[in-house]
Amino acid sequence: MRRYRLLIAVLLILPVFAGLCTDTASAATDRALEYKCDYVKKVYNSDNGLEGTAANCVFSSREGFLWIGGYMGLVRYDGSDFKHYRIEEHTVSVIDITQDEEGNLWIGTNGDGIYIYDGEKFRSCHINSDNPLSLVTSRFAFDIDGRLLAGTKAGIFIIDPQNPKAGAQPIEGTEEESFRDMASLDSGVCLAVAKSGEAMFIRKGRLGKRGIFAPEEDVLRCCDGSADGSFYAGTEQGRLLKISKSGKVSDVAYDATLTDINRIYEFSEGSFWVCSDNGIALLEKGRLTSMDFPMADSVESACMDYQGGFWFASSREGLMQLYENNFSSPGEYMDVAAPVNSLLTFDDKLYVGRDDGLYCYEDGQQAEDEALGGLCDEERVRCLYKSSAGDLWIATWEKGLIRRGADGSVKVFAAKDSTMAENQVRCIAETSDGDIIAGTESGAFLISGDKIAMLPADGSLKEMRIMDLEEGNDGLIYAATDGDGIYVINDKTVTANITSADKLPSNVVMKLTAACREGYMWVVTGAGVCCVDEAGEVSGVSSIPYVNSLDFVRSDDGEAFILAGNGLFRFDEKKLLAGENVRYTKYSKDMGLPVDFTANSGNYVEGRTLYMCGVNGVGTLDLDKEIIEREVRLYVNSISSDGHEIYSGGSEAEAPAGTRRLDFDLRAISFIPQEYSLEYYMKGVDKSPDIIDEGEGAAVGYTNLGGGKYSYTLRALKPGEDEVLDRLTVKVKQEYTFTENPKVRVIFMVLAVVLGILIYTLFAGYREKRIARKYQIRYLQEKNEEISHLAYKDLTTGAFNRNLFQEDRKKMEDEDFYAFVSLSVNHTEYIKNKCGMECLDKAVTTAVKVIESYTRERVSIYRVSENTFYYLLTEPVNTEEYVAGLKELYRKTIIDCGGETTLSVGIVCRSSIAPESIDELIGRCEEVRHLDEKHAEKDFVEGRVRML
Repeated sequence: MRRYRLLIAVLLILPVFAGLCTDTASAATDRALEYKCDYVKKVYNSDNGLEGTAANCVFSSREGFLWIGGYMGLVRYDGSDFKHYRIEEHTVSVIDITQDEEGNLWIGTNGDGIYIYDGEKFRSCHINSDNPLSLVTSRFAFDIDGRLLAGTKAGIFIIDPQNPKAGAQPIEGTEEESFRDMASLDSGVCLAVAKSGEAMFIRKGRLGKRGIFAPEEDVLRCCDGSADGSFYAGTEQGRLLKISKSGKVSDVAYDATLTDINRIYEFSEGSFWVCSDNGIALLEKGRLTSMDFPMADSVESACMDYQGGFWFASSREGLMQLYENNFSSPGEYMDVAAPVNSLLTFDDKLYVGRDDGLYCYEDGQQAEDEALGGLCDEERVRCLYKSSAGDLWIATWEKGLIRRGADGSVKVFAAKDSTMAENQVRCIAETSDGDIIAGTESGAFLISGDKIAMLPADGSLKEMRIMDLEEGNDGLIYAATDGDGIYVINDKTVTANITSADKLPSNVVMKLTAACREGYMWVVTGAGVCCVDEAGEVSGVSSIPYVNSLDFVRSDDGEAFILAGNGLFRFDEKKLLAGENVRYTKYSKDMGLPVDFTANSGNYVEGRTLYMCGVNGVGTLDLDKEIIEREVRLYVNSISSDGHEIYSGGSEAEAPAGTRRLDFDLRAISFIPQEYSLEYYMKGVDKSPDIIDEGEGAAVGYTNLGGGKYSYTLRALKPGEDEVLDRLTVKVKQEYTFTENPKVRVIFMVLAVVLGILIYTLFAGYREKRIARKYQIRYLQEKNEEISHLAYKDLTTGAFNRNLFQEDRKKMEDEDFYAFVSLSVNHTEYIKNKCGMECLDKAVTTAVKVIESYTRERVSIYRVSENTFYYLLTEPVNTEEYVAGLKELYRKTIIDCGGETTLSVGIVCRSSIAPESIDELIGRCEEVRHLDEKHAEKDFVEGRVRML
């Protein structure tokens, strides 16, 4: 609570109040004064989610929810969605809400009595009275024993939350009074304020001292117990009173502007919000201050949520949220609601350049610059610049460039008396040697002392609209143009032109900012932010999710800022230049950012303050302001099975058997905008956790899970960190279907095994028979092939017989062969007659073996007669050497066998007979063989060959 006391103190004593347009609240002792902003406000009504505008009460429950009661009924708010509850199938008008130690909500209604809500269902609490006015409950309070006191229009009733069935019992002596408000102290003493204006004590469930009234014909209307052990009461005439436990009444504060105080709410010790029919006031250290809040009619109630934000309920204007601006301290608005082009602090004053002139402010109040003497009145001011010499330079749209010296002197550089082409000046910068450079609608110019010259000197940029100028830390001057990229000027000469052809995001360049690294320049284009290095290489900024970049600003402390259409991004410049994964802080309107940025404007950092130009005024950011870390709470919004709700509280839900789809809707309760991410994981189903966009609810569905127990976990994490803000785990037990039941599965498994064995046995027998049949068929096929093969075999020599030769001869015309060979064993008749058939068989068999062993290729040999063989050669051979070798091998082999005879060989090459038929080839070969055979016979007759 200490933080809030400090905030309120700052709120009251600071001389400047910066109203945050429609999103910032202010406080003032004098409504004519403006104060510095410390809060952001939002109003909820029928335009943005709340049903209607009649809110009678607002209450923050222990779980973190915000409960709103009114003529629209009972509503729950989690920071994102309003959920409307119907009680007994109809909308009930709610006047007050509280919560007991068990977490049950007690709901007081306007004519429907009291209801209890345990998170699942509503139950009516019986009121032991016949008076229908007892059904109108105005306020609840708890005594020291935890019993609930209910003030109604027909007295005060007491209820034991542990035994609600006993109903509400009347407190004797209060039946004739209609009560407006009740409050209690930690000591157990309760104070009740009747509609008549009388206040009375309730002690231990009994009526105590009565006759406590407001002084001076004023009327008591409300009360609240304070941490200091006394009561505070509000009156019809705007007076705040202090009532001791003994009943002594003393004045505390008075504000004639307040009428009919409805509620007092102490949010920290000694600090109260005061709700009245005509607005909200703050009571701090005995000082009552009316607040300049937009909610100013029939404010009935106030509370503080678990994140430290305040809520106010109005029966005519709805609901208002008020929370501390965690991120920005917007600074001086000074009644500036128009677009601002440039800002500059000069001579202890703040200068604001606008389309309608130059404005000067001192201590939050508008002041005059006597040196300028109204020179810039109603003059569009585009840029303000403070030189190292201490001069103020002003870029105007009609009068050219104005120098307001630190000594009060004023000089105007205009087109009529200089080399400037025109008076429309857009930007101003300074070179390292103290010269001023200015960009206009028609080129750039260099001002040295009182002399002005075109830049560059050759006038190559004189037709260009110069959007910005900046000297880099490499000494080069960079000129940003509207459509022609960036020109680099060295020694008054253009040395380079960087365009989209060099990967510049756009040729329309709005802003330039020298980087912290030498030779590097930050560039803001119409299509994004990039960096240009000393070699002219362009690298974009993709790690920061800005949209519609408007400016790049850096501080001397290493921080940098991108001002964009979707907010302000703050990060470390060196890490961005190094290409590291940059962590950034984003500031949005919801987080307190006071302005929408003006395009191509003069934003800058001075000291530890960022000054921002907005289309709706001026904003500042205190760079040293500590960001308050706020708690985030998670809750189960719903768990459904095939579209039917199955969650009714607790940590486990039960889903019916056969569920096809299980949906989890777990959300975060967060009323104050902040960055966090949600991570969900289903144990045993998800391989790894999934991340959901910041602030969104984790509505996730799973299909075909089957029966069993499942555990679903949702975690809220700080972005980019492992720190867990909150963790919520829910379990779901899905009933088994008949086939999913473990016992049934065991039975089915046993049956499946038995059936499998039976099937295997039958299959094995069948397979064995098939295999036997298969082998039998294969045996018969092999036998048939063997018999068929034997029909073509010569049984003596193993060569093929004449029958196969006649069949193969039909195909020989198509065969690709080299030579046809005809071979015969000589003197067969002689051998058969003299040596016998056995010797002849040996001679012809040896001939076959010699052919097979001597021929390089495997050939098919045909025995076409008793002693004649044919075969084909497909590989080329030397015919003479082949025949001689074949005969010699046969001679040696037959000698080894114990005998000697000769071969006659005829061989004809296919190439020598051209396309002649195979018959002619055989005939030719036979002729050759016969000749050879005659020679053999001659040798034999002459006795040269010894016969067996």
